[in-house]
Amino acid sequence: MEWNIDERYTVIGISSMAMTWKHEITVKGISPIDNEPYFVAKGKRKQQKFNEPIGRDMLVFKGWDIQLKIDDEQEPYDSETGFTHKVICGNACFNFMGSPEFVRSFINNNNINEHFARWDTILAHGNQVSGNDESAIPVYPEEPTTHAVVKRIREKKGMADKAPEIVSTYTRNQAIDDGILMPNPARFKCPECDIITTNLWQALDEDEQKLQAVMERAQEILDTEDFEGDNDKDFFVFHWDIHEIWCVRNENAKLTLMKSEDY
Repeated sequence: MEWNIDERYTVIGISSMAMTWKHEITVKGISPIDNEPYFVAKGKRKQQKFNEPIGRDMLVFKGWDIQLKIDDEQEPYDSETGFTHKVICGNACFNFMGSPEFVRSFINNNNINEHFARWDTILAHGNQVSGNDESAIPVYPEEPTTHAVVKRIREKKGMADKAPEIVSTYTRNQAIDDGILMPNPARFKCPECDIITTNLWQALDEDEQKLQAVMERAQEILDTEDFEGDNDKDFFVFHWDIHEIWCVRNENAKLTLMKSEDY
């Protein structure tokens, strides 16, 4: 996605403590290394970056004070003990206030992160969040999931059969640990390309100058949109020397470069 300098955005994600967070930010610059924004948070002066890439794990909306509220923004309510309180979820999901219909409509119409992929973990809680996820309703029950909390909620709500079952998954980190993928040593030449296959690296004789030349060509194609046939920014092929190189959008919403046989 593209950021506009000095424009306001609302970004929503999930913290390392498994809680939904919301940041209202003003973008002040773009990193030339990874294309991620430098921003100033609402009411702050310090310029910073997100700890993790926006990628597929964060919802992004234009403007501040959006209608979509997270669980931390609900109004405290009176309990039987005579004290006011509110329940904040730590379920590693996106927890929103309002009906599933409202939450779904707002996100579908306003989210500008086209790479967002965690649809299965979006939950709606109505006007008030209850403990043990009793108030949670999956907003996209048709999306496949491996998330234990979401699977439990779907089963309880009778939604378990609405999405296809995921038999197994193989993550990028696993592929790096197995030596199939590796971080791009020449990413400064093409910030969008964060990962390459070790097979491609070996085909280039593990020569960083050759890899830099490949990355320069990939960046040129992205800049000029000089795609062949029905290729686009999420999947394109080009030739360099004797090699056919594929560029494929990955789970982090960046690009993985590989040889055709690696796909």
